[in-house]
Parts: sequence; C-alpha cells; structure tokens
Amino acid sequence: MMVVDVYLCRSTRDFDQAYTYLPPDSIPWEDLEEGAVVEVPFGRGNTLRKAWIWRIRKAEERDCIKLKKIQAIKSKSLLRSDQFRLAKEMRRRYFCSMSQALQVMAPPSILTSGEKTQRYTRLLDAEEAVLLLEEGSLRSLGQIRVLEFLLELGEASLQEVMAGCQVSRAVLDGLRRKKLIENFNKEVEVTPPEMEVLEEAKEHQLNKEQELALSTIVNGQEKHPYSEFLLHGVTGSGKTEVYLRAAEAVLKAGRDVIILVPEISLTPLICNRILNRFGKSAAILHSRLTPRERYEQWRSIRSGEKRLVAGARSAIFAPLKDIGLIVIDEEQESSYKSERTPRYQAADIARMRAAMHQAKLVLASATPSIVTYARSEGGRSTRLVLSERAGVAVIPEVSIVDMRNEYAHDSKTIISRGLKAALANSFSRGEQAMIFLNRRGHSSSLLCRECGFILKCRYCEVALTEHKNPRRARQHKMICHYCGNIVDVPEACPDCGSERIDRFGVGTQQAEEHLQELFPERKFLRMDFDTTLGPSGHAKILSAFARHEADCLIGTQMIAKGHDFPKVTTVGILSADLLLAQHDYAAEERAFQLICQAAGRAGRHNLQGAVYIQSFNPQNPAIQAAAKQDYTAFYLEEIHRRKVLSYPPFSDIGLIMCTAFRESQAKRAGEQVYMELMHLVKKNNLENKLRIFPPQEAPIARLRNRWRYRLIVKAKSLEILVRILTYINDLPGRDGVQITCDVNPTRMT
Repeated sequence: MMVVDVYLCRSTRDFDQAYTYLPPDSIPWEDLEEGAVVEVPFGRGNTLRKAWIWRIRKAEERDCIKLKKIQAIKSKSLLRSDQFRLAKEMRRRYFCSMSQALQVMAPPSILTSGEKTQRYTRLLDAEEAVLLLEEGSLRSLGQIRVLEFLLELGEASLQEVMAGCQVSRAVLDGLRRKKLIENFNKEVEVTPPEMEVLEEAKEHQLNKEQELALSTIVNGQEKHPYSEFLLHGVTGSGKTEVYLRAAEAVLKAGRDVIILVPEISLTPLICNRILNRFGKSAAILHSRLTPRERYEQWRSIRSGEKRLVAGARSAIFAPLKDIGLIVIDEEQESSYKSERTPRYQAADIARMRAAMHQAKLVLASATPSIVTYARSEGGRSTRLVLSERAGVAVIPEVSIVDMRNEYAHDSKTIISRGLKAALANSFSRGEQAMIFLNRRGHSSSLLCRECGFILKCRYCEVALTEHKNPRRARQHKMICHYCGNIVDVPEACPDCGSERIDRFGVGTQQAEEHLQELFPERKFLRMDFDTTLGPSGHAKILSAFARHEADCLIGTQMIAKGHDFPKVTTVGILSADLLLAQHDYAAEERAFQLICQAAGRAGRHNLQGAVYIQSFNPQNPAIQAAAKQDYTAFYLEEIHRRKVLSYPPFSDIGLIMCTAFRESQAKRAGEQVYMELMHLVKKNNLENKLRIFPPQEAPIARLRNRWRYRLIVKAKSLEILVRILTYINDLPGRDGVQITCDVNPTRMT
C-alpha cells in the first residue's frame, strides 16, 4: 500500500510536521506527484486544508492506523525534490516552518492556481482622487501612492498594487472603507508576457583578463561539491559579458543557469542583453509581473521550456532540473537578504543549491562584501580580477571636495564650485551628468532654534522628512519614511511656540530645485522612491535619460548601480557623510560601495569622466579609498577593525528583537530572553563560544507604534548560534510581545 506525506500550507511551527494520508479513490495514482498542492481533511472537525505533497512512499508498520484520504488536487507540482531538501535546511537555519520555506519557493498564486480570476482594484472616482492628492488631505503615504498608481494604470491586481506601491493589504482596506476604491474579480490571461527586444545583439571583444576569467569559470575543475568564484572587476570592466558567455557555454553543455541581479538593476538594459542572447529559452522574473504571469513563467521553467532564469532574490528558487551555473551580480547588495520570514541570504541559498547540483557559483562585484572577499582570501573561493575598464573607457578623474571650505564661501551652497563648473562644461559639450544623494524628500528635518525640538513621527522614534507635494508646488508636508504617516508643516514650534523653525538637511527634491535654479535652460529628471511609481516607473525615467531627453539625472541609490549611459561624463556625490551616519558595523563598507558604484557611472565609454565627492569629513578612510577606487586599501583597513571587534567574517552575529506596544513589555521580554540565554550558555559550557550582550533599546526605539529592544549575540560557530536562536524563537508565552531572530542581518537598527 502507498501513502502520501504532506506538510500543511500556512501552518505555524507548532503544527510543522509531516502528516500521512491515503491517496484519494477518485484520482488516478499517477496524477499525484511530489511538490503538488492537495486538499486534505485536518483535525477533529476534518476542516479542509491545503497541503504540499512532500513524498509518496510505501506504507510502513507505523502507518497501520486509520488514515484519512486526500480530497482533491489543487495544483500540479511546481517544485522539485531538491527544493524539499532545501526547505528542510531553511527551516532549521532561518527559524521558519516548512510551509513558509516552500511558500517562498513557489510563485505567489500557486494556492489559487486553478482559478481563472483574480482580485483587482480600481478607483471609484478619479476626479475625487486627484482633488484629494492636490489638497494634500490624506494622512498616509501608502494611500497616496495607491491613488497615484491607479490614476496611472486605471486598474490593477491587488498583488500588483501592493508590490508596486510597497504597501500592505490594510492600506487598500482603508481606501475601500473611505469609498475611494473598489475590489472586483477579473478573468486573467494565462500567457506569460513577452518582453520587447529594443536593440540588436552586439558581439563584444574580450580583453586578456576577461578571456582568462571566462576560461577559468568554464573549464575550472570542481574542488568541492561545487566551485565558487569571485569575479572582482572595477566598474565598467565587462563583468556582465564574462558571466553571460559562461552562461552560453553551460547552456550548450545541456545544463541550466540562474542569474540574480538586484531588483533595482532589472532595467530594460540588462533584460534586453539577456533576451537578445538567449531568446525564448530565458525567463525574466521581476516584481512587476502579476501573480498569474509569474505562475505561468514558473510553469515554463518547471517544464524545461525555459532553461535560463534571470531575476531578483526569489529567482534563486527557480525549479530548474540540472543547474550548472549560478551568478549573483552586485553580490554586495543588501536586497539579497530577505527582511521577512524566512530571513534568508540569497548567496547562502545559492551555495546550497550549487552543492546539490554540483554547479558553479559566480559572485560578481566591483565592491564585494568584506565577507565574500575574505572567503577568496582564505581559499574558499577563486578570485578572478578585471583591473581595467573594457574597450577604450578609462577610470574617471575623482576629486574630493571639502564642504567646510565651500560653506565658508557660501553657507547655503548645495553644489560646490568645482562641481558646478564641471556640470556647466558637460552641458555645453552636449554631454550628461548624474547627481547622487541618498536622501529623498525636500529637507531631512525641522528643528527649533530656540529649544532644539525636532519634529518626530508620533508612531516612530524618527525625525519626519519634509516633502513637496508634486501636484501643488508650494504645499509641503512632513512624512515618516518608516510608517508613511503625514502631518502638516507647523508654523511654530509645537514645544515652545517659537517661530524660529529651520529646515536642515538636503533631499533629492531640494537638490533638483537648486540645480534647476543654477541651470534654468537644462532639463532634469529625478529618480527616487517618490517618482518611480507604477510597474514601469524605473524604466520610463531611465529610458528618457538614455534618449537624452534630460541633461541630468538626480537620484538616490537607485541611480548608483548597474546603469550604463555613454554620454554621462560628470557625476556628483552630495553629502557623502550621510552614508557613514548609520547605526551599523557595516556602515563604512556600504558607504565605500555606494560611492564607488556612483562614481563608476562616469566616463564608461570613450569620453573622459569626472567625479566630485562632497564631504565634511574628507579624510575618512572609506571616502579616501573610494575616491581612488582602491578596494584593497579599504579591505585591509576594514578587516583589521572587524578582527579587533569580532565582527563578520570573524564571527557570526545573531540579532534578537523584542517588540511590544508598551515599552515596559518590550524591555521585560528582552531581559527574560537574556536570562534564558545566559542559563543556556552556562548549562552547555558555551562561555568561550558565545558572547551575549544585554538587551538595549534599539537605535530606532519605536517603529509603527511598537517599542523595540534588541539583543546581540556573537558566535564563533554558526551551528551553535542557529541552535541557540532556534531555542529562543520557539519559546512559548509571548503575551503580546513579538520576538524575531535573524542571523547576520544586513541592518542592525
């Protein structure tokens, strides 16, 4: 007799085990397959629940009890057996259930894949929506973004709106209660979208370094279950061409390929390069696909029709049959770390999958993470160096501007004299420029000169940021960048009543205004979270700039990476010090990476580039090394500091966050967790293997009205750290307190 082991969909860890069922009488045995979704009766009341088929096996003696039967098949398999092995490891390492691990591997509509309709939403009255936006009467940034999104598209699926606007279902429910939108069912197409190819494929001549790197990747012998390579090349050195040619070789050998790029880099440029080269055998996965479109793409990958998958973080789970190569471009990007359960790191998942398939793993970056570079130093990966820009392009000339001297000349300056002159020269020659400022909005804060009061969010312990209403230029609002709460700009200090309220800090909106005043005859585009609304928000701005419809592109880190504009010769990096002012051990690493990446946008073809880095602390080692594009100097400085302080790669870090609506609850929970940890350490004689820091108020003490206390654990063994955090994660009796655990988080706030 055969039986079927299943895991319940959307189950908690309390019910996270395999349950055994008999196959249904009405369904042919051959229709059952591992990885499919079925409906089963569960519990005393035999409530119908969806479940994943984990395995089909012969019955054993322990199965000789009265078993219930599977009721229906809800979906054919979109997962493979190796993905179930991966899910088990994720459950162990990332403190999630099997269901949560499997769910992140599958397309979002798998549990409703048999349905031909989806829930959509649309505006009830477009004129009223426009009026509300112009008046600035809404008090939620999320609601504003949804209305603007629907004004542009007319209607969209709920999943598309939530992904495009980065909002929760609660935001949509709020708009529905206000009778501004309505939800409805809509029949959807099942054919995956075809992406238009915008340019002809071009053959690039490889230089000697590129040829050596390609040969090593393609012909290198496996030292372990898989081979790992760090493709370390300066910006513009042709890393993309190397890994695309490696992908061609792997596909010709009959094996499959995964290419990961940051979501922000999934521009028409990289998509076109992949589609030009690989045609219909390539699948592009990105957040702008509807759930149904993603489901159909997943089906084509599972069937073998698509053998190369390119996409953002979740594409690492693509159900390919025989993976021969995995590429992670811009491997240092923090977006490769999931901030939701399961909190996985894409590079770690890539190593697991590469080992399972005996595949090659290529991590590509101009500014690799300290941990990744240390792996190559220690012989755990092979480093391949591209030290020169491809073709005729040369490294741009970089100047560090001491803004203390500029402020002595003009206390209100945003653009230094040198950068202003360089912009004027570029514009006069018909060239383009890019201005990088990693702060959106108009001004970063309002401060009272009488009493020092700073206007903060009532729900989060952070300063509100001033924003200009794009529909009414003179109307400004104060917005929280964490929860989206909006308040009016006060005319007087709410604390002391003084009218001496000043604006501090410059955002992208103010930078755009200032540049337009300096160069009124020039056209500027701004690219940040506020201007990239809609499924094609990024592409529209980048395409317009590529067509030279604007002379200068101003933006946040969205513009710093992956873009290749031949006419850009001047790059300005404003307020480089902002990148260093983070509550994080990796702040200088990220600052160095961003400055290098932003500087790398200049002079990428046959025109000489110039870069201006503006700073009030020009002697900072990270800024000095970035100006010289000297990764080695920065690495040596940073790795020494981390060794002294026992930060990664010399230890693994566990972050335990306790949150509650009352500060006393969060603090008490942190103290209780600390006591549990100390007892556990003493009981198991782990004093020399762990260092546990007492609970402290988190750098952002309150977020979305929840108080936050954190504990930090440093461990010499990742295995021991995972076991300790698993114990804490599964402790019962939370009483309104949420406890989350993370391993090697990218943010410590």
